[in-house]
Amino acid sequence: MKLMVLFLGLTPFIALSSLGHCDDILSKNIAGSISGTTKISTLDVPLCQILVTQKPNYVHILWDAFPERAAIQAAGKSFSLKKAVLDLVLGPGLAAVPSSKTMKIDVTEFPERDDYGAPRWDKIQFLGRFEAKLVSGKWSIRKLPQNH
Repeated sequence: MKLMVLFLGLTPFIALSSLGHCDDILSKNIAGSISGTTKISTLDVPLCQILVTQKPNYVHILWDAFPERAAIQAAGKSFSLKKAVLDLVLGPGLAAVPSSKTMKIDVTEFPERDDYGAPRWDKIQFLGRFEAKLVSGKWSIRKLPQNH
């Protein structure tokens, strides 16, 4: 019984630990709802790099952009984080919670992983923190301070 309680308690962490490692998830067909890609700016990003969580007052979106780092750097100034955030809101965010009026988006990089392939949460790098609000039928995006 104790083992079952321990397993059920760790299940959310097991699911989060695979963020960014799409091949492992897709090859085992663990979570079929995260297969496929979405267009973020000019990039085709696997949905398993994006975590969407409904909170009581908003929807939180976490994007691990580390696997796309080379493509983002190659795009240079033509890549806009605000455009990428809007694409995250209009794509995976609204697909998960269509009625949402407020979303908080973290564009991150997980450059280090532990021996099991899980992201090292203490080594997370924030590329940008944003808040998106639906005002008069249009999404308004503002950048939040890094320590928010």
